[in-house]
Amino acid sequence: GAYDSVAKSLSDATGIEVGTMGIVTNCLCVLGSLVLLKKEFGIRQILQVPFSILLGSVINLVYYTLFTFPVDGLVLGIIVYLIGQIVCAFGVAIVMVVNEVTFALEGFCSALTRIIPIEFAKMRQWADIISVIISVTMKFIFDLPWAIGLGTIIGVIIFGPCLGFFMKHLEKVI
Repeated sequence: GAYDSVAKSLSDATGIEVGTMGIVTNCLCVLGSLVLLKKEFGIRQILQVPFSILLGSVINLVYYTLFTFPVDGLVLGIIVYLIGQIVCAFGVAIVMVVNEVTFALEGFCSALTRIIPIEFAKMRQWADIISVIISVTMKFIFDLPWAIGLGTIIGVIIFGPCLGFFMKHLEKVI
């Protein structure tokens, strides 16, 4: 995904594992939410930190241990990625609609929508666009390998709208 490409670029630049860099970027999002929400920042936002640590640890396990097999072929890779993005958007939509503890990036985007009058799903899509810009900039500044590919661009295009679609329909059910 686009946001994950930032963690991958940071990992390539520092040699620190991708999931660990994801923990760092997620904690920066929590810090950003604290700055934006000030007194409205509560326990639910603080709980994003241990959740981010757990998520980063799972990413390290999956990326470096479990998902070591290649997905051969462009078409199969796109299909697997699309399924993953749709499932992920559905999962994030559930988390956002339930509105207990959210993911750090989504919490930060939600905090931003209190300041910038834009629909949450569009704000989340802008976060993906900015993430791609950061990854491309880091690639050229630090001469890193590409951390984005065709799937990343597809994700930028479909994740936010899928998230908005699922949230809209889940709000009626949950």
